[in-house]
Amino acid sequence: MEDALALLEFYMGFMEPDRLFVPKDTLIGTLHILRSNLKHIVEKRLDARERYTLLALDTLENPYEIWETLYDDEQVRYLFIGTYRQKQQMLVVVAPWDGKVLWNFMHTDAKSLNKHRQGILLYKRH
Repeated sequence: MEDALALLEFYMGFMEPDRLFVPKDTLIGTLHILRSNLKHIVEKRLDARERYTLLALDTLENPYEIWETLYDDEQVRYLFIGTYRQKQQMLVVVAPWDGKVLWNFMHTDAKSLNKHRQGILLYKRH
């Protein structure tokens, strides 16, 4: 898990050991990638999510869709959907805590993305 976290930190832009966050401009404003949240992304070792870091970053920069979705905890999340010419697609979750922060990302097949398409469609690539 330490190696996965180190790889994720590197590709997310944490070059200095004391850096706490990396700002990322998106279509819905600037979000922060918090070093403290990255462990959450790689906890499920069977998923090996660090392999998809570059796709997650690309999804934030060039999303196919962005949805504003109300979760069970009554808080909004922003779901960035990235589509690619491969079996696995990307879902990146941005939470509204402390502004907007990267919370999670996962690869999934295109059909599974449909259950995440709910709420308010904020952006759709044409």
